[in-house]
Amino acid sequence: MNIESITLQGSNEWNEDALILNEKLGIYGVADGATSLVPFRSEKGETGGRLASQIVKCFFEKLDEPTSQSLEELLVEANDLIGNKMKEAGIDTSLKDNVWTTGAAIIKVEENQIEYVQAGDCMIIAMYKDGSYRLLTRDQISFFDNQTRLKWVEAIDEGLNDRQEIRKKIEPVIRKHKSKINTNNGYSVLDGSREAGLYLECGKINRLQLAGIIICTDGLFIHDEKGTENKVDPIKNLVQQTSIVGLEGYANYLIALENKDPDCLRFPRFKKSDDKTAVCIEF
Repeated sequence: MNIESITLQGSNEWNEDALILNEKLGIYGVADGATSLVPFRSEKGETGGRLASQIVKCFFEKLDEPTSQSLEELLVEANDLIGNKMKEAGIDTSLKDNVWTTGAAIIKVEENQIEYVQAGDCMIIAMYKDGSYRLLTRDQISFFDNQTRLKWVEAIDEGLNDRQEIRKKIEPVIRKHKSKINTNNGYSVLDGSREAGLYLECGKINRLQLAGIIICTDGLFIHDEKGTENKVDPIKNLVQQTSIVGLEGYANYLIALENKDPDCLRFPRFKKSDDKTAVCIEF
């Protein structure tokens, strides 16, 4: 089994992604934290999104002995830890704007099967020896991100050309979407609430003809160019490009594109560069 992994900080102050590697128990994954709308900083200056993703990382990497618990049950425990840490920090968790959140995608490699669990927009892709692939997960946030991106394009068309100005204009849309987390009309994310455990997706696949697995945060998704009608399939692009240049080579290609468009005008997006974290396992 060959393992390649990366975690690269984007353009914000902290890397809010986390890479999860527990080779002893065959557990691998990623977490993608999101900064709360009401600013919070720890004593070390860490954001809530950073803290949430690191809590998940530490929980799974500290597991030392095999357990009969499923990944779903374990992720619920990690989510509870996020809730406890927020309470210790004095966060009013009744207000969605305050809560620390993180997505996650985690697998456990077994002799004949792969177990997985997911929340948010972290993705898991299974690749097969015949060159085909399939998604084990669904990007549960893309619907809302696409709506926000349309508002971003509208702001550009209205004449705004500064990323911070555009961000300020669309913040009410972001706030509205965040109010729906872990509800039937929203999307799943780990936020320390009991409801988060109700919206996890999980399962198992067998390893017949399985060549590899990619687990990644959405920072590895290619951006659509403003005005183009030919949308690029981000998963297909990721699978094809990483097979040629590897995870790091592909990530560096995306970063080069982003650096040429710092105000996010050519490729509408919410920050110049998102954090990029992934694990590629070849069997």
